[in-house]
Amino acid sequence: MARYHGKDGKIVIGSDLNAKVNETQEWNMDVDIPMADASAQGNAFTNVLPGQYKATISVECSYEPADSDGQEALVTAALAGTPVTFHLFELPSASGVKKWSGSAFVNKFGEKVPVAGKVTRSFSLTVDGALSRDTI
Repeated sequence: MARYHGKDGKIVIGSDLNAKVNETQEWNMDVDIPMADASAQGNAFTNVLPGQYKATISVECSYEPADSDGQEALVTAALAGTPVTFHLFELPSASGVKKWSGSAFVNKFGEKVPVAGKVTRSFSLTVDGALSRDTI
């Protein structure tokens, strides 16, 4: 069974697959597929119909104000209400590696500045439209 370490993961904003969001600690993607009850009387078990898919992404990173193509691009998009193009990699980007991609709006971001710790940023994105799984 293959196992992979998260140290090689990355998130890219825009079309340059080598321009990652700097200082990421983790990213998470969740896809929610709500199910509508399609059961009929007389059936012993329920039946369901899948509804509209909804994908969300969260990103945690160390604060890096010089990351103009990554962290600062996400802040700018959030404040302007404009979507970003994203690519999510579980493994190092190389030929044959799969990635998630799509368009998303930054619906929340924050900064944490503790007295006894490092400054961090967090971003939440909601995918707009279809989520795709591609091989580079």
